[in-house]
Amino acid sequence: LRDLVTYNDKHNLANGENNRDGTNDNYSWNCGTEGPTDDDAISNLRLRQMKNMAALLMLSHGVPMMLAGDELGRTQHGNNNAYCQDNEIGWMDWQRNRDSGDLLRFFQQLIHIRKEHPNLRRASYDRAHGAASPLITWHGTRLNQPDWSAGSRSLGMHLHSNPADFDMYLIANSYWDSLSFELPGTRSGREWHRAMDTSLVSPEDILPIGKEEILQNQKIYTVGERSVVLLISK
Repeated sequence: LRDLVTYNDKHNLANGENNRDGTNDNYSWNCGTEGPTDDDAISNLRLRQMKNMAALLMLSHGVPMMLAGDELGRTQHGNNNAYCQDNEIGWMDWQRNRDSGDLLRFFQQLIHIRKEHPNLRRASYDRAHGAASPLITWHGTRLNQPDWSAGSRSLGMHLHSNPADFDMYLIANSYWDSLSFELPGTRSGREWHRAMDTSLVSPEDILPIGKEEILQNQKIYTVGERSVVLLISK
């Protein structure tokens, strides 16, 4: 996960194949510079991007599959074919447990959210037989207007719950500027609360179960650039 936000290109020279092995098609972005950096702006963006990807994975349909060490920001130093590296390149560095508290806490809270809400663990999101409304609806910055084009960089996903759980609204903005999203209405007596916003500084980026903050504006939410937001109605 860390290498996805740190390297554009493979760095496999240590494998002894003159960097010919491993795929040349890394679907990654180094956020402005290749490899480690002392630039705080780039480091903060990389951390936010890791949180974004973790959030989209953990809040998606199906069983989340994570690589051990992603929760600690494990790196292979850009080596995308480390099968032959029985050393620090391929090993799990448990020392990072003390250095990656913010990212580890974020992963832990994501897991708590997923475990707490059955709405995130449905076997299917198809409309139930005889149901009056769908279990999931899609939106853009305006309600009921999702942009499915190849160049789209934002999407809103409304998960409709049964009475025992809470509705959820997941918003992804991968655009390089903030965007304002219209919010769907809630059931009578319920209001939207912020559970997660990766644009915010830790620990406000993800809140403990039961500590979600009510939105002052129940109609519009402005999502920061390259950020993911989770709202819960209760």
